[in-house]
Amino acid sequence: MRIAIVDDVESERKELHQKVSAGLECHAISAEIFEYNSGEPFLTAAKQNKFALVFMDIYMGSMTGMDAARKLREARDTAALIFISSSDSFAV
Repeated sequence: MRIAIVDDVESERKELHQKVSAGLECHAISAEIFEYNSGEPFLTAAKQNKFALVFMDIYMGSMTGMDAARKLREARDTAALIFISSSDSFAV
């Protein structure tokens, strides 16, 4: 299984990477986790290799997570998307 973490804040990417790794290990699930600091490099990678699961920050630099997710779906990619954000407006 291939998992992507897309977040422009390195400390938050690293923290989520650790938590996802621990959960996978706890359930004896084998996976590769890849980190991306913006939507653009993630979308380039997604064209070459499909991801089963994507953790996507909503607010990032030039391309929001929502924009990147929209482009992913336009390419007919079926990866499961989990949006992450520290914004109260999206927390609910």
